[in-house]
Amino acid sequence: MRNLSSDFLAYNDQLYQREDKCEGCDYDCSEESKCEGCLDKKHYKEIERDYDCANMRCFYVGKYFHKYASEIGKLFLSAPAFFDSHKELNIISLGCGPCCDYYGIKKAVDTLNKDNRINYTGVDLNDGWHNHNDWLIANSDDNISLKYMNVFDFLTTPEEYVNNKTNIITICYLVSELLNAGQNIDLFFDLLTEKLFPLLVPNGLIIFNDINRGVNQRDARFQFDRYVNTLPKNYNVKIARRFYVSDTKDIWAPDYYYRVSNNKTIFDIDPGKIVYNPWGFCSSAQLLIVKTK
Repeated sequence: MRNLSSDFLAYNDQLYQREDKCEGCDYDCSEESKCEGCLDKKHYKEIERDYDCANMRCFYVGKYFHKYASEIGKLFLSAPAFFDSHKELNIISLGCGPCCDYYGIKKAVDTLNKDNRINYTGVDLNDGWHNHNDWLIANSDDNISLKYMNVFDFLTTPEEYVNNKTNIITICYLVSELLNAGQNIDLFFDLLTEKLFPLLVPNGLIIFNDINRGVNQRDARFQFDRYVNTLPKNYNVKIARRFYVSDTKDIWAPDYYYRVSNNKTIFDIDPGKIVYNPWGFCSSAQLLIVKTK
């Protein structure tokens, strides 16, 4: 069986062309940092920029792929019955980036020896990911499509882009991105509930996967509870919350979050990828919403 994720990471290596400081880069990214410096400064809001550099996007994949894909893949490995209930997986991924969630779900399907067909629609504002995603479209046996557009525009009329057979909606690290960008998180939640939730089939699943921090309203996990509290009373849902225990620091969550102690990634890290300083463990918090009918 072809190892799609390994081939994808090898392709990412081919795209990453940085022997020196990126040509035309105005940021202080030294040769030694190999783009990690720019990534860290973006994530900690020390610089105002998007993933607007081809090399930085490649470094992002090399650094975060194993972690992000595994956080979703391990979730489905823990719930194999979902694949039996939904033989065709119709997925909408909001803020998909390089589609790490797809690779995680695909890994779970293959590991469990399931035969589910995947129809995946990714939505992302940044069309700079097109090289990575075009590679996926060309090399996957599944039906992959991308919509490079503002997520708010997509959510305004989602029926124009997807059908009403959706059974998985993934929202990975998008809440924290919207918060960091000062976007209207309440509008995002309203559109998600009013426009996209009705397209979800019974026993369909919404997955929020994001940074495990919930100190205040600027944190993604804080917003998870806010969203649950906004769901209309007549919506029939089941709620579950989980978090992966972190290796690096004491990241906690409230008692009503299930502790996932096994945080090892499900993708082996090639020693040749150490240049990216890849994450070897999962550390996110997850909110799961099942539409019961």
